[in-house]
Amino acid sequence: MATRKKLRKDQLSKLGVDVLSDLLIEEASRNASLKQRLVILLASEEGPDAVAKEVRKRIAAIARSTSFIDWKGIKKFEQDLQMPLDAIVRQIAPVDPEQALELMWRFLDVSELCLNRCDDSSGVIGGIFRDAVDWLGDIADNHPSLSDTFVDDVFERLQTNNYGIYDDLLTSVYPALNAECAAHLKQRLMDWHAAAMRGADPRQMGATAAILGLQSLADAQGDVDLFIETHDEKSLRNP
Repeated sequence: MATRKKLRKDQLSKLGVDVLSDLLIEEASRNASLKQRLVILLASEEGPDAVAKEVRKRIAAIARSTSFIDWKGIKKFEQDLQMPLDAIVRQIAPVDPEQALELMWRFLDVSELCLNRCDDSSGVIGGIFRDAVDWLGDIADNHPSLSDTFVDDVFERLQTNNYGIYDDLLTSVYPALNAECAAHLKQRLMDWHAAAMRGADPRQMGATAAILGLQSLADAQGDVDLFIETHDEKSLRNP
């Protein structure tokens, strides 16, 4: 019985640049994921701005797609999403955290569109976006000076957390917040909760999401009093 021969790097390198390049171009013509990887790798030779440009194009293409992806296509879809995420984290964030932060928000903003059009019973696609939330916190923590709008960006996503992607957002970004930003976020959450209790919440998300946000913030701050305030008298008596 013939045995399958394992390819080794030292063997392939003997084929030469021209032969290997031709093989890559041929395979990339029928493998969209490989083509995207090669485009981003080539862009990295020009610097983070070139990589960012390709990432923006890729995210825009994902946002425009409408075809349904069943369980058989999830693996490829996972690879398509992992590609821009890896580029943001590994190629852009270390040298340009401002641009990486903006791109990560763009990436996260396509999460609902993606989950609406795929069978994610395995949780793989949701997991990619939850990983992105964790990376967002790391990028923000390494940012030299977060803009005043960062808290507003965080709050806006907490209000549109339909798939639970942002469940750990507050925990992730809290270490990057200064005292003023944390106070601003707390006030916005309290105002949202008050509006929801009055029935004046324009997004109709109800009081529950606001309470969960306040509880996450209280947990991150170690604020026992705030945590207690999010519970009504009946729940406080519940053992």
